[in-house]
Amino acid sequence: VFADAEALRCLEAIVHPEVIARVDALVREATEPVVVVEAIKLIEAGMHRDCHALWVVTCPREQQIARLMRTRGLSEAEAVLRVDAQPPQAEKIALADVVIDNSHTLAETRRQVVAEWKKLVGELRRPTHTPKNCG
Repeated sequence: VFADAEALRCLEAIVHPEVIARVDALVREATEPVVVVEAIKLIEAGMHRDCHALWVVTCPREQQIARLMRTRGLSEAEAVLRVDAQPPQAEKIALADVVIDNSHTLAETRRQVVAEWKKLVGELRRPTHTPKNCG
């Protein structure tokens, strides 16, 4: 389906509404103060507009292709089709509140995620307004 833009569009027209409805339900049912949604088509489905913060994880195209080949057992041609079926990373980065550079080691990626998570949690703990002095 990744080789056929029209077939991919049709598939996404079927899948996206179902995914959005399920994510909405999970968020409404959540009991924790923070909900993390990991979805490859979050931006394309318009779900990012409902997020407090949009995190985008990036790495070079060549690395994306190599990782797909290694982890999913795809041929190079199949991996290229999948990567090329996505919008350019620059478009996603332009919308992002946080960008994680995933081109290094897992430990480095983890360090970035933990640092950004701490910032986010700190922001959420801050009061949204300062009470006025009533005295």
